[in-house]
Amino acid sequence: MSTYRYVTSTVANARVAHLGYPLTACRKIFTGPHAVSDDMPADRRICRDCVLNATGLGWLTTDEAVALLGRKQPEPRRPQIVPLLVEGRSDRDVARQLGVSMRTVSRIVHAAMREAGARTRFQWGYKVGLAAR
Repeated sequence: MSTYRYVTSTVANARVAHLGYPLTACRKIFTGPHAVSDDMPADRRICRDCVLNATGLGWLTTDEAVALLGRKQPEPRRPQIVPLLVEGRSDRDVARQLGVSMRTVSRIVHAAMREAGARTRFQWGYKVGLAAR
């Protein structure tokens, strides 16, 4: 799982570890005293924003994200994804916002396309628009 590094501040009240170094997945830059390691520090919890962004970027799988966060994350459903796509967001933006991989978003969209009998995203969007009327 370790294709990234963990970074933590060495100040006394720091309790969160971040993914990535020198720039973390949550875009935090460490300029003060800090420690970098290949293993998750046992006395820290992981930065939730880092995990969600890293999952959206494809650095982590959904299973790895669940393991790092220590709880079950429900998979997004079509009603969560379709409104974001209608707003004009890209798959990457949708994945980042929902905290899942781009592959998960793509899989859900393709399943919806098959169910609607659409061969292209344009055709699927047209059918979704007709159904919304």
